[in-house]
Amino acid sequence: RDKQCRMCSYCRAVKKKDELFRIVLIKGSSPQLDISQKAQGRGAYLCKNENCIRNGQKKRALERSLSCKVAPEVYNEMSDILENENKILSFIGLSKRAGKLSSGEAKVL
Repeated sequence: RDKQCRMCSYCRAVKKKDELFRIVLIKGSSPQLDISQKAQGRGAYLCKNENCIRNGQKKRALERSLSCKVAPEVYNEMSDILENENKILSFIGLSKRAGKLSSGEAKVL
């Protein structure tokens, strides 16, 4: 098991940190999404898929992991980020298929 692996609070799958959302509980504050995944405090993780987000909310997986109430806005923010990531990936795929995408390290003069 790699040191960078964490467990999803809902489905219990062990995945790399970059494949999971981190929700952090900072002392004296309410739980919030930790985009940088470096914030100090108690952390809990959910997979970056709609199934784990919605069912995790329904089954209160994060609330059990963090022992406090998690606002619906946190789940909505995760869903929005996931939706935006999917849109970006689909645009990249369309560009690649249309032959308009190039990548590399060549100098352009």
